[in-house]
Amino acid sequence: MSTLRIGIDYRPALFSRSGIARSVRELARAIVAHTDVRLELFAHGMKRPLREELTTAIGRHGDSLHRSRLPGRSLQALAKFGIDASRLVRSHHRECIDAFHWMDYVYPPVRSQLPVTMTVHDIAFAQDTSLHGSAASAMLEARFESALCRVQAIACPTQATARRLRARWPDAPRASVIPFGVDHVACEPDEQDRRRARGRALAHELSGSTEYALAIGTIEPRKNHATLLDALDLLALSGVVVPLIVVGARGWECDAVVRRLRSTHSFPCHWLPEATDRIALDLLSAASILVYPSNLEGFGFPPLEALECGVPAIVGSCASMQETCGDAAVHVDGTDADQLALAIRHLMSDRDLRRKCLEAWSERRSRFTWERCARDHAAFWKALR
Repeated sequence: MSTLRIGIDYRPALFSRSGIARSVRELARAIVAHTDVRLELFAHGMKRPLREELTTAIGRHGDSLHRSRLPGRSLQALAKFGIDASRLVRSHHRECIDAFHWMDYVYPPVRSQLPVTMTVHDIAFAQDTSLHGSAASAMLEARFESALCRVQAIACPTQATARRLRARWPDAPRASVIPFGVDHVACEPDEQDRRRARGRALAHELSGSTEYALAIGTIEPRKNHATLLDALDLLALSGVVVPLIVVGARGWECDAVVRRLRSTHSFPCHWLPEATDRIALDLLSAASILVYPSNLEGFGFPPLEALECGVPAIVGSCASMQETCGDAAVHVDGTDADQLALAIRHLMSDRDLRRKCLEAWSERRSRFTWERCARDHAAFWKALR
């Protein structure tokens, strides 16, 4: 049987450090390393890519990375003349792809004769319009429904997302559940020690302490940064001061939270709106705890990455977090500052609780490897034949 060739929208991996960007970047790497699928990476766009990610992608994928400064707005017009996404990822030997895979919520047009698949990370825009604003939610939903009518198969990273998708759009193709990996943060003990040393040094520079809580994630409503700030204020009033470092780009519907992050607090607080993966991983490796009180997730990389690095995590008690973290994390109502404050206090100080969480993760971690994710995606695409 001939080599299966899949075009994949690689743009998020070059332009962002979000969870979607992580999933695209690591999935492409793992497919090349662990399967016989040939990827052709769609990376066209006017936006300036992150330099280190572009350099890594060129070194890793070579001429499979198809990149130009082609404006995204021109794609629909080009498709009318037969220059669709499948043409724009055609290899230098002119081989055609067998299918195209959408990984984000912006869908480059693909000719009607070619099978299309996609990953649905979450449907937050349809579950709660306040999370993106009513206008943005309506636009995202209309675009998503149009994409659903085009695809032959769907992959979701959790059963929770697949169930929500099925309940909202029962006529959509039934989703295959393929969890992402988190072993991209795994390393040898010596390297882990170096990460922790760098993280502690940076944390001390930022917050004046090497004992701190870390929050990672885009500043947006569902991540509940406001609740986290309220919880740490409550702890400070009771005499328990927990320094906080926040890593995450400014998102949407977040002006009030951004103002609070930039203001003074009753506890040390430092916000890094831009941080490389290395800096984020160093801070994560050295953190006392990760706090991720999101009340709606599709997968949620940060708490699983924390656990993989040996750092206990507090997470919002949403269905996806229950599914992925299970009893390896402390679950709270992400909108309840009192409950979150209590959880932070306990997890910072209770050694037995910390140990139990990490032991529970050691029993779950084999479910979340990129090799497994890549092989399952290869089977997912081969089923189209």
